[in-house]
Amino acid sequence: NVPSGPRNGVFDHRQVILLTRIQGLPIEETARRMGRSPKAARQLLWRALRDLRHLFGETGSLHLPERSLGTMDGDDA
Repeated sequence: NVPSGPRNGVFDHRQVILLTRIQGLPIEETARRMGRSPKAARQLLWRALRDLRHLFGETGSLHLPERSLGTMDGDDA
């Protein structure tokens, strides 16, 4: 589990990406480990991925597989 304490946006973004995209955990398990609801974890993931896309731009030149940012209704975890 993530240590308790004040929420840190950068840490939360790193954590949600690590758990869902690197470790491959479902959003429900990610939410449990982060002490959030699944809806809040899904929203956090969406924001984290949006911010990365803003920082790095499109990844077409890196020849990475296409991944959707997902939707806020929970279809993409």
